[in-house]
Amino acid sequence: MDEIFEVGALEAYIILKHKKPLGRYWMINGTKFTAIDNTKGETLAEDFDEVETMMEWFDLDYADRFSKQMSKEAGLINEQVDGSL
Repeated sequence: MDEIFEVGALEAYIILKHKKPLGRYWMINGTKFTAIDNTKGETLAEDFDEVETMMEWFDLDYADRFSKQMSKEAGLINEQVDGSL
């Protein structure tokens, strides 16, 4: 499952919502590149400014990407909580 497929916005939405089909995907999202890794049915997605950085993200170990995404989401939640006080 090494191939990375380009998808459109509707396909990306379906992958993110239904976590199917399994695989690795990318799309252009305005001025950003969105990477989607659904190789294990736990959809990870991230936006990048440069295609090279996105491809480096795909090269990371799945566990590293999952850990980074969870840390990022925890930071966003903390910002929301801190900002509402």
